Amino acid sequence: MARHKIHIAPPSLRCPHCEAQARHLFYHSTYLTRDGPRKLWQCSLCGNSLSERRGTAFFNLKTAELEVTRSLDAMMRGDTQTSTAQTRRHRRETLRLWRRRAAPCARAADRDLVTDLTITDLELDEQWSFAGKKKAPFADSSACGEA
Repeated sequence: MARHKIHIAPPSLRCPHCEAQARHLFYHSTYLTRDGPRKLWQCSLCGNSLSERRGTAFFNLKTAELEVTRSLDAMMRGDTQTSTAQTRRHRRETLRLWRRRAAPCARAADRDLVTDLTITDLELDEQWSFAGKKKAPFADSSACGEA
């Protein structure tokens, strides 16, 4: 008798159709991508299927995740789409599509991680750069010590 591997859904995975938690998702099947095998899950509440990549910028892409990530990282670091397209050997339209797909995910991460930060310590150079940007009107030149 063959032994079957037990598959448990990652805790962060939720059904996009009914918002069911991971405990309601059961292994359905596996499919192959260029990055390796991916699991399909089935929701026990609504009966719909979903994959690990659904809801991410990598869903239904043919290019490897590492290549997409490297190309997006190059553009975030200041390279233009034209230079990234030439160095990474992709079309500019493909890079635009990847950026459009990644933008909502990046905004959601910013909304979850970057908002409502509390600052306890402020370094002196940060205080100086903030104060240097404020332009207060000075009094007459005689009041500033000039003769």
